[in-house]
Amino acid sequence: MSNRINRLQVDHPDEELLVLVRDSKDPEGPVLSFAPSEWDAFLGMIKGGEFADLS
Repeated sequence: MSNRINRLQVDHPDEELLVLVRDSKDPEGPVLSFAPSEWDAFLGMIKGGEFADLS
């Protein structure tokens, strides 16, 4: 059994109309950007159990 710790940083700067996401363990790594509507849809899928079968 492995112990994995997932860290995700989410930022929504006021001056930008994007939600920015990155892996906090790799601060120089890539940043994903989403429109607020895309991010809201993603969160809705999580809350609705869309990804419950993934492990």
